[in-house]
This record gives sequence, structure tokens and C-alpha cells, in this order.
Amino acid sequence: ARSEAIKRNEAVLVCASNSTKTGCAGSADWGGDGWLVCHDGNADGVCDESTADLPNPIRVEDKVDAGFAAVAGPATAIRFAPSGSQGAAGSATVTLSITGTWSGATAVTVSVAASGLIKGSRV
Repeated sequence: ARSEAIKRNEAVLVCASNSTKTGCAGSADWGGDGWLVCHDGNADGVCDESTADLPNPIRVEDKVDAGFAAVAGPATAIRFAPSGSQGAAGSATVTLSITGTWSGATAVTVSVAASGLIKGSRV
């Protein structure tokens, strides 16, 4: 999402997907219906309409098998500005948590700083 925002020179969102895979769900469960990356040219925090010249969403990831892992993140979309930062709306670090559901699984967090820096670490 960050590299797409820089490449397109417009806002791009990454968020938990709704069940039809057309927009953001507004849910903290990023594993239930998967997640998607979409362009948000008018920076209103909502995926723009898909057109023949500019298909949207840009990328769709399918749901995560609950027997494998749970993925939790913010209920609102993570927005990347054309500069690659979270822009004016991103004043805090946003964290996603990926937790394996098998015995002895190690949790992983992915943090997105206001600057746009993305960092993964084991918990």
C-alpha cells in the first residue's frame, strides 16, 4: 500500500475487507474476510469507485484460515499519503497482530509509524 501511494502519487488505503471484497469493513478482524489495498484519490478514507482505467481495489488478500492464525488490526483503514507517510491523519503508530493458533505459536506484530516506516517483530 505504501509503495502504491508513492507510485500513484495519491492516497492508498489498506484495511480489513468487507465480505464482497469491494471496500473496507470497518472491522478489527483482518483475517475474517481478508484485507485489501485500494486507491483513495479524494482522501476521504473510503475506497474510490472502480473504473475501466483505474480498477479498484488494487489488491485483495483472501481470508486467513482460523486454524492457522488470527489477524487483528485497527478498525479503520491505514492510509498512506503520496509521500509514503500516514499523512496528516496518521499521528500515531498503528499495529497489526498476527497470532498463530497452534500450540507454541509465536505472535508477530507489524507496526506502521506515522512516518510510514513499517516494522515487524516477534512478541
